[in-house]
Amino acid sequence: MLNRIGQRKTIFLLLMLMGVIGACNSPYTTPVQVVNTFTPSPTVDATPIPALPAETSLATETPAFSPTLAAGLPESPTESTDHAGRFKTIIVSDKDSSEILLFDSNGKAIDVYQLDGQSYTPLLAEQVSNHCGLVALVNTPTGHKLIQLDQRGEIVQEIFSLKNDDADSLRYLPMISKSGEFVAYVVYSGELYYDSAQYQDLEVVKLDDPEKPIRLSSHGGAWKEGGSWSLESDQIAFTDYDDKSIIQVYVAKIPDLERKKITDFTSQELTSGPITWSPSGNKMAVTLGSKEYGQEVWIIPLNSAAYRLNLLEGRKIAVGSVFWSKDESGLMLYVQDYSSDQSGLYWFDVTTNTLLHVLTDQDASQINPKANSFAHPFPLSSDLSEIVFYNSMGEWYLYNTNNEQIESVPWLNGQQWGSHLSVTLFSDVIAACNT
Repeated sequence: MLNRIGQRKTIFLLLMLMGVIGACNSPYTTPVQVVNTFTPSPTVDATPIPALPAETSLATETPAFSPTLAAGLPESPTESTDHAGRFKTIIVSDKDSSEILLFDSNGKAIDVYQLDGQSYTPLLAEQVSNHCGLVALVNTPTGHKLIQLDQRGEIVQEIFSLKNDDADSLRYLPMISKSGEFVAYVVYSGELYYDSAQYQDLEVVKLDDPEKPIRLSSHGGAWKEGGSWSLESDQIAFTDYDDKSIIQVYVAKIPDLERKKITDFTSQELTSGPITWSPSGNKMAVTLGSKEYGQEVWIIPLNSAAYRLNLLEGRKIAVGSVFWSKDESGLMLYVQDYSSDQSGLYWFDVTTNTLLHVLTDQDASQINPKANSFAHPFPLSSDLSEIVFYNSMGEWYLYNTNNEQIESVPWLNGQQWGSHLSVTLFSDVIAACNT
């Protein structure tokens, strides 16, 4: 038995290093959820787990890491656009080639660098809010460590390192709090699947005290990519099973990180999913798996009752991207409708729970025959009236809800995007960093 466990872990780690295991924490795609059917153990309050042993030989064990600048920066736009000045710092990462591009506020590529995938492949590049750096959770021979990179790809510091606390425990997807003081990550244990695990839990550590991680979830019911930090305050939302084996949504605030249940779901058929905070941090949109609907979206205010969004009632759907408007009255979602085999963008008024606007892929191709698919849509305007997406040929297009026209975005076209593109914080809804 022990040999089989060791073999499974060895194969799994090799797959990670080859880039087979999906690890981009993208808010733009929602892979199929694995239904967790285990019976959870009794509720355990969030308390510090035992201190982890110090990693004394990490520096000598870790493979060399040599980020190199990629040649040939994309040229700046040759024509002026209405979008100039809307952006903060933008990061586009292609997981397959480990390439990261940074654009300035005018859409000009200011830097391109590649991580050395032959040494190891970072599981995630995530923006640090207080100094606009990058962090990556990377493998070591005995565990994991979190490193900080600057905007030229140079290693600034090792933030902390952790050893695996048991044979089947793996850590993924670091998320830095707004203050930059805490990092959260998901811990996989039990049976390990392609991009999830039998048990998925959320841990948080303070960066100046990394030897005392706090386990927030206690029943293995966190989403496979962990929790979600609030955009305006240091609190984190996450899912976990309660003592009746029902998925609930919890919130934990810094500094005490005492968890508080904010939902009262009664169906045991719900499964965990991604959480998208509103800009103010007063409410969130939570996508949950559902046997009846495939997936469903709940609007969960912190101080009032939750309600389910009236999204394609009676149909099985898969929900991908979810975006809030700046005034928090609107929500835009990318949805796959299994009954019609169509995908589309849906705009909602969340204050009245009513559908405002729809653009299906069939509608888009009729407006512009080249706009034949919705890959990685994201908003260019804070009111969600302008949406960018790219087609099956990798060409970027802009859709305007006011005039219902679709036009090419020339300064983005010509880039070689991979199939695992991860785009973070393009719009002025939320500044990508405070510079």
